[in-house]
Amino acid sequence: MPSEMPSIVEETVTTFGSLSSNQDICKLSGTQLAGFVEATIRTIQAFVCQGPTDTECSVEIISACARSRRELRQLQSSPWQIEYAVTQVFTCQVATCNSPADIAS
Repeated sequence: MPSEMPSIVEETVTTFGSLSSNQDICKLSGTQLAGFVEATIRTIQAFVCQGPTDTECSVEIISACARSRRELRQLQSSPWQIEYAVTQVFTCQVATCNSPADIAS
């Protein structure tokens, strides 16, 4: 017999990416680079997350001034300056199969 309690499923998804700017950020001082990295985090959060206070979404800079995996394989000649990861948690509550009460966030 099926349970009368709804099932809650939580899924964590991490997406990796990389980007470059029109400036050579690798020549910035430590303080300037830290500021650039912080601005990059806020920008990614603005596009992907529901804002900087979204506890279900986090942005992490994996490396600054790194080269892309493709370049390491000699398929690309320009460096990626920033590599990042976005981790999002999605929660789905299932009341019953095909129920209009099923929700996902």
